[in-house]
Amino acid sequence: MISNILIFLAITIPISLVGYYLIRWMPISSGRFGVVRIIEAICRLSLAGVFLYAAYEKVLDPLSFASDIYAYRIMPVSLSVIMAITMPVLEVLGAVVILAGFAGRRFDTLLVGASTLIGAMLLVFVVAIYQAILRGIDIHCGCFGDSSHKVDFQLIAQDELLLVCVLFLLRLAYHRWRTERGLTT
Repeated sequence: MISNILIFLAITIPISLVGYYLIRWMPISSGRFGVVRIIEAICRLSLAGVFLYAAYEKVLDPLSFASDIYAYRIMPVSLSVIMAITMPVLEVLGAVVILAGFAGRRFDTLLVGASTLIGAMLLVFVVAIYQAILRGIDIHCGCFGDSSHKVDFQLIAQDELLLVCVLFLLRLAYHRWRTERGLTT
């Protein structure tokens, strides 16, 4: 158990530090082709791609996905079925809104909602995966239907990197909101 906690911390701390730098200290420029725009595009495409693909795989076989959710042993069968139906819808909705942000800043308010939704799902995924590891539950994650792999720390790291993307997009939307209102110095 101690080794699992140490592995979790060894993964989480470096990702958190990189995320903190991106979110707190990286200067947000208004340049059209600056580094910030490139990172924004990478974050949007990564999040949307992962969540659209995940939703597609779950929609193809919702009963199998409900079984995957139940295998985590954190909710009853009935709630697992409800989650198996609603989660892909939320994933598609969040991914589409994040992609819509490429159309302009008028989607920044929606971006905050979609990023918050996806960020909350990622946090739930990390907690669910970690509790399965701690409890010794040997399961597939259920993330991508038949192409899902076993629950492990690599999966936690991937979700945490996606969470860094979410936080970066939230910081960017917040910066734009402050700039539009003349609150930046």
